Amino acid sequence: MTIQTEETNVRDQLTAQTPAGRYRLDFRRYYSPYYVAIGLVMAVLVPLEIVWCRIDRLGGLSHVWGSVPSLVMLVACLAYCHWRPLPKLIEVVEMVIVTVVLSTFLSVLVQLAGRNHHPMVDHQLAWMDRWAGVSTVAVVHWIAGWPVLRLVLALTYNLTIVFMVAALIIPSLMGRVRWSQQFILSVTVALFITVALFWQWPSLGPWSVEGYSPTKLQWSVAQYLLELRSGVPLQLDMARAGIVTFPSFHATLALLCAVAVGSVRQLRTVSWVLMALVCVSTVALGWHYFTDVAAGLLVGGVALAITYPIVHRVRPDASAATLRK
Repeated sequence: MTIQTEETNVRDQLTAQTPAGRYRLDFRRYYSPYYVAIGLVMAVLVPLEIVWCRIDRLGGLSHVWGSVPSLVMLVACLAYCHWRPLPKLIEVVEMVIVTVVLSTFLSVLVQLAGRNHHPMVDHQLAWMDRWAGVSTVAVVHWIAGWPVLRLVLALTYNLTIVFMVAALIIPSLMGRVRWSQQFILSVTVALFITVALFWQWPSLGPWSVEGYSPTKLQWSVAQYLLELRSGVPLQLDMARAGIVTFPSFHATLALLCAVAVGSVRQLRTVSWVLMALVCVSTVALGWHYFTDVAAGLLVGGVALAITYPIVHRVRPDASAATLRK
């Protein structure tokens, strides 16, 4: 009853029926805690990154303008959905717009966090893995002997972006828009926590201390982190922004996606199996220590605990109005 009340409330806020039988947008829905939180994040993030880039002599912030054409198309699509009207598609397009804006600036924040001189903690992370009875190099070598299994894990790892798209779209289309909203807000909160931990305890990756060769992509990302830490003037590289090792943000995303997609009962089992495969693949493919994955899941859990009461809060008057119907 609670979830149904929440989603009905969101739908009622999205469109209001006029006497003429046409729909009009109720702008009061944009004063919800979710949109207020997103607005506050952007109000802090944008000026912070501009100042930080100037101080650390990092160029390339103008690359964020590359997302403008996509945003223009999305806004045009949103206007069309309002004109039709298509309430469910309105929610989906709004989610995508917020995601494009946030992801553009959050990727910059990750690179700024890499611009630090704290000592690398790869040896400490490897010691924690050994204490837990796990060896990344042993897992990597074992998986290499099973080419089909390694291919499946590689595909799963690369399908994380598809998992994210599903977490954005599926709950909204199934009338559970608040779960998509919580996904976006949880990813934002989780990334802030991840950036703070990464800034304090940077690391290259398990290949740097466990004696196996990194892939070309892994070495490219690690090299970019070393360039950021060198302190020389540098251009931001959005294509190599995935420089975080501890904690594993792939594990964090997998958990948050599973919660969002799993809000649809028919997809619950599939979503959790996919989450488990993503977490296993991060270690099996040599990207992360086992400790990174455990920390990433913990970060995701904290983000969910913070954002759930913000997104799923239902006003008493709204609940009463729904029940009277």
